[in-house]
Amino acid sequence: MAAVVPAGVDGASAQRWSSSAGAAERRRRRDHLTLEWTDPLWTDAGAAGYLHRLAVRRAAAGLGARLLAWAGTAVRGRGRGLLRLDCPAANMPLRAYYDRAGFHHIGDIELPGAAALWSPPGTMLSLYERNLDDPPPPALSC
Repeated sequence: MAAVVPAGVDGASAQRWSSSAGAAERRRRRDHLTLEWTDPLWTDAGAAGYLHRLAVRRAAAGLGARLLAWAGTAVRGRGRGLLRLDCPAANMPLRAYYDRAGFHHIGDIELPGAAALWSPPGTMLSLYERNLDDPPPPALSC
């Protein structure tokens, strides 16, 4: 399955690459926002899209909300009803942002060594999910 990054959103370039790309290719692209259709940290039957590497500078207030909206639209366009993401469990401001964005905290897990491409093995991650059938959250401030 292919992963996508948004085109025309604050200079992001359109790219498509296989989610089965090797670890070296995934590490090379670690600075790009991606929306993928599988994720080793979750088990499902094709019900979700997985957003990775969402990072926005404070000076770009509102861009995070637009990127989350873009991801939700793309996931819905694939006939899926859930948008999922994860973040470091210790990052309380980011976790609060995802709560305000309508995501539900599913739980915390220890990052397994096999999945540790961007964080050291043993990092605690918080898993979040947003049901795209839920009403959209109020406008986010950042």
